[in-house]
Amino acid sequence: MGREYDSLKQYKVAELINCHFIVYNQLIDSILSSAIEAYGIEHRFRKIQSFWTEREFKLSEHILGNARKAGQLIRY
Repeated sequence: MGREYDSLKQYKVAELINCHFIVYNQLIDSILSSAIEAYGIEHRFRKIQSFWTEREFKLSEHILGNARKAGQLIRY
């Protein structure tokens, strides 16, 4: 849109109205939709990653414990 966003500036409503954001409505909607989708994917990935990280340690403990009980030696 040809402007840089200053995160420290406190914008007034009149300044925002003068930016004519309605002209960029489709662009803004597109960027927002992409950001929401990316956030959703990242959120689901973190949940999956957390799930499998927890399971990996529990599975390793279970396999090693059963192998020790059976008298087997496991090499990695």
